[in-house]
Amino acid sequence: MFDSNNKNWKRFIIPCGIALLFLTLFLDFSIFSDNLNNRTLAQEQKFIEEALEKNITTCYCVEGFYPPNLNYIEREYGFTYNSTKFYIDYTFIADNLRPHVIVLQK
Repeated sequence: MFDSNNKNWKRFIIPCGIALLFLTLFLDFSIFSDNLNNRTLAQEQKFIEEALEKNITTCYCVEGFYPPNLNYIEREYGFTYNSTKFYIDYTFIADNLRPHVIVLQK
């Protein structure tokens, strides 16, 4: 009779163990995927900041003034970014003063 109960116990433990293993793997993958997404967004933000700085400097060197707004950089220098993911605060000060630029994730 003890063997019969032991077999029933094994029939219960093995499926629960497998389900627990798959749940653990799924959670690990979800956490890894979320971390990877956050790192990718941070790298994309850094790339946007560097591209903006390069275009602002290029505009000043070529044209002799800083770009008056973000649309000017987009139109004249082909700058693009994903506006659904990022917000760019572009504060123009004067033709001869470098604008203040902040790139934020939405």
